[in-house]
Amino acid sequence: MNNLVSELLEFRKLEQNRETICLKHQDIRSFLKEIYLSFADYAKQREIIYQFRLPDTPIPCWFDPRLMEKVFFNLLSNAFKYTADKGEITLSGDITDNEIYIQISDTGIGISEQETGLIFNRFYQGGNPKDKKDVFKGTGIGLTLTKNIIEKHHGNITVESTLGKGSTFTVRLPLQESVFQQDTNVQFVSESEE
Repeated sequence: MNNLVSELLEFRKLEQNRETICLKHQDIRSFLKEIYLSFADYAKQREIIYQFRLPDTPIPCWFDPRLMEKVFFNLLSNAFKYTADKGEITLSGDITDNEIYIQISDTGIGISEQETGLIFNRFYQGGNPKDKKDVFKGTGIGLTLTKNIIEKHHGNITVESTLGKGSTFTVRLPLQESVFQQDTNVQFVSESEE
């Protein structure tokens, strides 16, 4: 209940531009690896093929670690929620000249074409296979909050999915500090300010 209330409060603050994004310049690769590892035991218990595929070198990026942790915990939690035992989940990514793209792919139940346009809408809860009943019920704000956080970071999130075969969520984030210069809702935080 506590988590739900804090998620709702976070959502409202971001939606109303009352949240300052505290950007730190840090290695997003090692940040993602830590989040990935927090699901490793669960993947092993469920015999899920769980992979991490990002470049071996550090990827410096500007992001708010507290908020970005919510994004990737949510995306990985959803992947595990909708993927059957012995399925596959991969966290991968790469960089271009000015952005990093991060993908979370699964071999889960997938999302219908009609629903892919709706899943980021506030309080939207997709229809699930009848045999799954209420196992997958959520609040309908997780992906909306995720999208909101990513957009506050001047990035975007997209999804590609095939019903019955799985989904791939792609998060794109800028690498340059310059994209945030005119943004009054961001604050740059140095390591010494922690």
